[in-house]
Amino acid sequence: MAEINHDLRRNPGEFGYDQNLWDSKLLMHHIWEKFHVKTAVRTCQMIFHRLEFRRRKPRGVIAKGDPEKQDAFKKTP
Repeated sequence: MAEINHDLRRNPGEFGYDQNLWDSKLLMHHIWEKFHVKTAVRTCQMIFHRLEFRRRKPRGVIAKGDPEKQDAFKKTP
């Protein structure tokens, strides 16, 4: 468990993964690649919980948003 905790504190990109945040599916894949142990997604969720990690969902970004129009739309200056 200590090795997994150490790995989770690093960026997934350091292990060659395309994602920049850990999720249960990626952790499941990482455990298989590193330890050759099959786990379920739910097991990985429990690992996150035991290691006191919290879910963070990245916020979306509008692709063609105009910053001036966004500032004008805001209610507070």
